Amino acid sequence: MTMKRTNPRSRRTPAALALAAGLVALSVLASGCTLFGSTTTTTTTKKTTTATVTKGNLLVGLIADGRIQLSTYALAFTVSSTVKAIDVAVGDKVTKGQTLAELDDTVLQRAVVTAQNNLDRSTAGYNDAVIQHKINLVTDQIALTNATTAYNGNPNDTMTQLQYQLAKERYSNLVNYDVSVITAKLAMEDAATALATAKSNLTQTVLTATVDGVVSAINYKVGDSFTVSQNGFNTNANTFLTLIDPSVVYLTSSVTEGDIASVKAGQTMKISVDAASLVNVPGKVTAVSETPSIASTGIVTYTVTGTLDDPNVDVLQGESAVITYLKTEKDNVLYIPVKAVTTSSDGIQTVNVKDSAGKVTKVEVTTGISDGTNVEVVDGLTEGQTVVIGSISQ
Repeated sequence: MTMKRTNPRSRRTPAALALAAGLVALSVLASGCTLFGSTTTTTTTKKTTTATVTKGNLLVGLIADGRIQLSTYALAFTVSSTVKAIDVAVGDKVTKGQTLAELDDTVLQRAVVTAQNNLDRSTAGYNDAVIQHKINLVTDQIALTNATTAYNGNPNDTMTQLQYQLAKERYSNLVNYDVSVITAKLAMEDAATALATAKSNLTQTVLTATVDGVVSAINYKVGDSFTVSQNGFNTNANTFLTLIDPSVVYLTSSVTEGDIASVKAGQTMKISVDAASLVNVPGKVTAVSETPSIASTGIVTYTVTGTLDDPNVDVLQGESAVITYLKTEKDNVLYIPVKAVTTSSDGIQTVNVKDSAGKVTKVEVTTGISDGTNVEVVDGLTEGQTVVIGSISQ
């Protein structure tokens, strides 16, 4: 009987196969490969930023958006004529009483001459009326004397009685009232008023500065026709030139009804104007409007007006400003962003501090006042340290 020999390489037991499969799987996982491709293990890291522990002033109060409102003066001529000369340019500094511009006065000069002639004629007319009045008085007095004599000689005669009464009434009326004299006098007074107006108009051809200021706009040029227009009670609706009074810088803002109770006249403000590179410039609240402004959305706001303590700053009309109506201010304190502080359930506050080598350490801190963006650090940190904002890598 012949026995068949088997190849030991071709025969595997179920246990051996299972063991081999397990070893293969371990090898695959260890090498980071699968039958379908490759995988890479990663560590989840959340984005962080850093901030420096800073020493400075910390302001706590109501913050509102505001506008620069410079004190402006719109100047205009009160008479109509052609622009003869403009003696200043935009940006010029001027003093009160300085000549700014002039109108041609030819027509107004003629108006003065005409008014003077009218006054002379009306004065002569009045004088004639007065002389004639005196003549009439004498004439009527003689007539009254004759009528009186006739009446005394024949008091019962009806005609004599009527002539006496007529002469008496005429003389009495002429003594107390003469329409010719009154009319002439009124004409003379009107002419005098017209002359005064003409002379005054002649002086209005020169436009002068009403305050010390800076020329901010000129709306006409030499040769233009300036016409006085009326808008309601404003007879100078056409502005010829605008001056800015640099001695006062106003700021206005709108404060909601929920916050307006915390703003009072005389309260200190701190103003920042990015466009003018101004940061926390001091000012004072000068007025809080009691009249509300109600938006279409139903939001109620009140206008708050203030001024800068020092107006000698380079700002422009209408520039945006951030105004802080102060409740508390601390000088020379350490502060960090509020977001850098973590508070545990038991009230312990900590900050993650990064050293120069990049190592991050959790440090317990004590905080003070906050303006909503930054918070005072009373204890636990020193100026110049770096704090981490956000979660640390897990």
